[in-house]
Amino acid sequence: MKRAGRIGYRLLSGLSLLLLLATAGIWVRSYWVSDRLDWEGWSRDRTLVHQITVRCSRGGLQFVSSDCESFPLTPGNLPHFERQSEATHCYPTFAASVRMATLGDCRINGAAGFEIARTSNWGLWEDGDPFVRATSVTLPLWFNMIVFGMVPAHFLVRFCRGRLARRLGRGCCAGCGYDLRASPGRCPECGTTLRAD
Repeated sequence: MKRAGRIGYRLLSGLSLLLLLATAGIWVRSYWVSDRLDWEGWSRDRTLVHQITVRCSRGGLQFVSSDCESFPLTPGNLPHFERQSEATHCYPTFAASVRMATLGDCRINGAAGFEIARTSNWGLWEDGDPFVRATSVTLPLWFNMIVFGMVPAHFLVRFCRGRLARRLGRGCCAGCGYDLRASPGRCPECGTTLRAD
């Protein structure tokens, strides 16, 4: 069981490291190109068109879920997936995504790049598409990098501590790994002085 746990931990560390590197690449790209992924399909009761949008721009990642009364797509084109890229313009917030003049009751809570917004009133997106209700969550990409970097950082600390413990257990120098059984006290290779315990 311990072996399976170690293998799972290493796989999780590797996956987190890949996600960290991918997020870093997306973060850098987001300052030059704004990427947008859209998925449109029917709502559960099939009376509205449900739209899910993921937007990445200027170091921010926005998830939007909205229901629309009318939509430019014909019913035969649903469900529909679309990807768009354009020159980046601003950080993806709810206020920047809609025409605020058309909104009545809208709750927007945000700080330090985080934002949660919700409206249950009719409004218009910036590109003119109408919506009945919408929910938006924005996260800064630096937060995602911290989350994805926790497991690889923990793995690296455990690896370094384990290597140090193995060296000291074999009577080797903690700095370079030189065998100190013949010369205790000071490492002749790197000059590291051993602590007197």
